[in-house]
Amino acid sequence: MGAGQRFFIRWVFFLLAIFVVFGPRTSIQASGKKVIIAEKKIAVTLPLGWYESDPKRDDVEAGFNTRDNRSSIFFRSFDGVNGTMQDLMDLTIANFDVDKRFYLKKVDDYKTGQVGGILDGAEKKWPAIFSQAEGVVRKEGLDYEMRFYLLVFDVGDRVYFVQASTTLPVMVGRENEIMEMIRSIVAKP
Repeated sequence: MGAGQRFFIRWVFFLLAIFVVFGPRTSIQASGKKVIIAEKKIAVTLPLGWYESDPKRDDVEAGFNTRDNRSSIFFRSFDGVNGTMQDLMDLTIANFDVDKRFYLKKVDDYKTGQVGGILDGAEKKWPAIFSQAEGVVRKEGLDYEMRFYLLVFDVGDRVYFVQASTTLPVMVGRENEIMEMIRSIVAKP
């Protein structure tokens, strides 16, 4: 290989590296950045490498995913008078079985907890329930084994549903990112 060919190959690699580092991004590139969503009612901190996604559904407040699309998280809200958190979690899990794109293999027991919040300028803890599920997602004729992280919390007049997911086998780093995002949620009514 001549000197000119080596120079050309190095130049192409240099340009590719520039594109990868500084290439196009969606409107939010997160790196431990707090993002405000749901009409300024929820704050969540996104890890490095998570980007705003197109939720593709009218009922989604906001959605984020990793560049490789192996992990995602989205937020939905519901009128708080339409049932309990348990009802919403039960309905969500039942809908997995109705949708032909999903097949759940395992659903963990629900755990109760709290989501941090603010009410009238003071710190507040909102009631929450959490569960994990594993199943198969069919997309474009291919099956993907997934783990889902499901959170429902109630801020009084609104109930929020958060669904995060990642492919199986779960990479410890991805699961840590998802759990850190869930723990970082701060909500107000």
